[in-house]
Amino acid sequence: MAALTTRERQEIDHANVETVLPLSQAHQAYEQGLRLDAQDVARISRSPVKRLGRPEEVANVALFLASDDSSFVVGAEIAADG
Repeated sequence: MAALTTRERQEIDHANVETVLPLSQAHQAYEQGLRLDAQDVARISRSPVKRLGRPEEVANVALFLASDDSSFVVGAEIAADG
C-alpha cells in the first residue's frame, strides 16, 4: 500500500463515522403484498408510530449525516426505527 500524503492523513483524522440502524427490511416485501412474519408484527406493535418505515425515511437520515448540517454529530448510532 502506498504511503498516505499529509492531506490524506488529515482527511482520515477528521472523518466522522455514524451508523444508521433501520428497524426492519420488511417494508419492500409488505409493499409487494407479502405477509409480515410474527417478529416484524411484534416490532411494529412496539414502535411509537405503529407502522413500517419507508425506505426514503431511512435514506433521509443517511442524507442528513452526509450533509454539513450534521457537522456536530460524531460517532453516533441513530436508530431509524419509528
